[in-house]
Amino acid sequence: MKRKLIPLFLILTITFFANPSFAIIKNLSFFGGYTSFSENFKPSAKYGAALDLITADGIGFHVSSAYIKTQSESSDYSDLKFVPLMAGITYHFFPFRQMSPYISALVCMNLTSQYMESPISGYAVKTGFFFRMDKYSGIFVEAEKQFAKDSKTDIQLDPFSINAGITLTLWGLEPGDDNRYDNYQKELNSRRSMRKLRKKRLIEEELEFD
Repeated sequence: MKRKLIPLFLILTITFFANPSFAIIKNLSFFGGYTSFSENFKPSAKYGAALDLITADGIGFHVSSAYIKTQSESSDYSDLKFVPLMAGITYHFFPFRQMSPYISALVCMNLTSQYMESPISGYAVKTGFFFRMDKYSGIFVEAEKQFAKDSKTDIQLDPFSINAGITLTLWGLEPGDDNRYDNYQKELNSRRSMRKLRKKRLIEEELEFD
């Protein structure tokens, strides 16, 4: 699996950095979290950063890095330093709305302590909710599950993380990209006003009928 995932990780990462102009939305995020491992290591804090390039349709690329230091629960192994590097595809269901759920499929390269085989390859899935506070910032909460096994020690790591953080939005390179959010909000508010007006008219017609 390692031989297959490393080229895929490199292809996704190179594609990400080589062609950023397709993205309407560029999100830079900083997060903290809580990570538990499947065996041999205690749950620990997690800190990291991520960059997302998102199209107007909600499809995008994601790269991230984090740092975890955890204590061993076994006398056979020392404490573990774990640095997951992730790259993959994301889908934001409503990229211009105030709240947008998202899902991700990622490949991972994990830098670890010397007594393990480093990097350890793996893959991960992620789901979460993004809440936009204003045009240029937001907060998010997500759950992340990675599947990774160290072939040297035969330890099944499989870290599971709950993350939360803040996002800074950097809009696209084309003129007017940052106005798409404003235009969408105006359209959304107009639709809401029309729905309220139709509802009001229906109530008035029912009262007249009675």
